[in-house]
Amino acid sequence: MAKAGVDKIGIGALIGLDNWRVDSFFVAAHLDYLERTYWRTRYSISLPRLRPCEVECNLNQY
Repeated sequence: MAKAGVDKIGIGALIGLDNWRVDSFFVAAHLDYLERTYWRTRYSISLPRLRPCEVECNLNQY
């Protein structure tokens, strides 16, 4: 999207599906890469899920 000239890109993670520290780290690492590579684009970070998932989520099955 940044290569195509999109002015602003939003990224994020569904915090609460797995370890929030790992998710947050990789969102920050992705943002760092994007800012260094496509420095003319603006970015926003979304953190839509702040509570654990209410139903059982077994991510290892995927």
